[in-house]
Amino acid sequence: MSDPSADGSAQQARGAIVNLFTLVAQAAMPAFHVQLALLLGQASYGLYVWANIIVDFSSAVTLFGMDIAVSREVALARDAGDDARSARAVGTALRLVLLTGVALALILGFGGHAIAERASMPGVEAPLRVLSLVPIAYHATTILLIATQSRGVMKYDFWTRGLLQPLSLLVATTVLVRLGFGVVGAAAGVLFAMALTTAFALFCYRRLFSLGDTLGAVFSGPMDSAVLRAGIPMTAIGLLWSLQGRLDNTVLGATRGAAATGAYGACMLYAITIGQMRGVFIPGLHAALPALLVRGDRDGMNALLQRTQRWVVLLAAPLLVLFAVFGRELLIIFGRSFADAAPALGLLALAQLFGAMSLPAQTIVLGSRRGASIVAAGVSLGLQLLLLGPMCSRYGLVGAAATSAAGMLLAQVVQQVWAYHLYGVHGFSWALGRVFVACGIAAGAGRFMLSWLPISEVPRFFVSVPVAAVVYLVALVALGLGPEERAWLDALRARLPFGRRPEA
Repeated sequence: MSDPSADGSAQQARGAIVNLFTLVAQAAMPAFHVQLALLLGQASYGLYVWANIIVDFSSAVTLFGMDIAVSREVALARDAGDDARSARAVGTALRLVLLTGVALALILGFGGHAIAERASMPGVEAPLRVLSLVPIAYHATTILLIATQSRGVMKYDFWTRGLLQPLSLLVATTVLVRLGFGVVGAAAGVLFAMALTTAFALFCYRRLFSLGDTLGAVFSGPMDSAVLRAGIPMTAIGLLWSLQGRLDNTVLGATRGAAATGAYGACMLYAITIGQMRGVFIPGLHAALPALLVRGDRDGMNALLQRTQRWVVLLAAPLLVLFAVFGRELLIIFGRSFADAAPALGLLALAQLFGAMSLPAQTIVLGSRRGASIVAAGVSLGLQLLLLGPMCSRYGLVGAAATSAAGMLLAQVVQQVWAYHLYGVHGFSWALGRVFVACGIAAGAGRFMLSWLPISEVPRFFVSVPVAAVVYLVALVALGLGPEERAWLDALRARLPFGRRPEA
């Protein structure tokens, strides 16, 4: 039984729109970091950032792959009408997050002094110990919200992660730092805000599931074996991808110094927004894909994956044009010296687009052959280990970015080929090709305007970007949209007074 195109695509689109609003709301998060840096000063803010990096890396172990496991199990339970299965899956995931989180918090707590001495940062010990508890609350919230998203409800994530979390972070840390508690107060404010969002996520969760049954599964009863089997390989995958994502900047810093690291970090701040476009659609994909996998519905999976990948590219490819064509102007915001990093920004944006187009690999992640993802991450990491040193030494930022893009492309090719071999699925369609053609036309128009307009640099940028955007939209319509997009456009035209056809 295939995915019903009209109903399935409309529900998926509504969920993606809510997730996009969540992403836009989370764009306020930099305000939290700016405020914290201004209140603490550069040195103390640096201590907070360094402690947070240590905690963040251990966070993949705390999550233990439970996000993917819960997505799969709750989606399958919904399809089977088995609420008890959902409670067991979420309860098992929360218990694992609690156990691994407490264990890592104890390790970081008792080892905080040694870590601070090793890094020659005595002031990092106290905030590190406070922040070590944050992954427990953060990932518990993740598990609860993913369960609601697997039921097709996206609004709770918007309320919790889009509104409450950034606001509570900003308020709690500001109050505690202003009261004189310094960097420890900032860490305590983060912990309080995360605990508050967990409490609110529990409130949202109980509107769809039995909270009593779930808490019973947390504190008693056997662990769900299906969740455990799903989580263990995902932990390995998460650690590999986490290391792969940090290796380029680490090697660049060792070979080219702090200035290169700073410029590369500025490029990454822009480039990762492309990958975030993929995250807009992942919850809806995870809500629908597991049942299709279990049924072996190849046509349904292909319809879902090709439609979703097209929508991801519709949002993400214009960002590639923005960063590749207008990268120099965007990086000048950080300072004139950052402008030379523009080629690296274009390559990093390309790498992120490769990653964003990896949706067919979700059949591997949600299926029973997850070893393919481990192999893909390992291949990418191996390529980087082999090439990053010489590439960074010879080509600097461009070398690091090119190696990152090559590694990501290789990883996605491995996963795409494996997904097609195992399940006969892919994400490519003629409509997707038309999106890339429209982006190419928009890139040409943007570059022409940027070099041709006889006005100063800043006005030229603010004129060229809207022109490129309009050209992209016009080219999309002229080349032809996908069937779902055409249906929505016709429905929108019918709602407008000037779009209605005269009655006979």
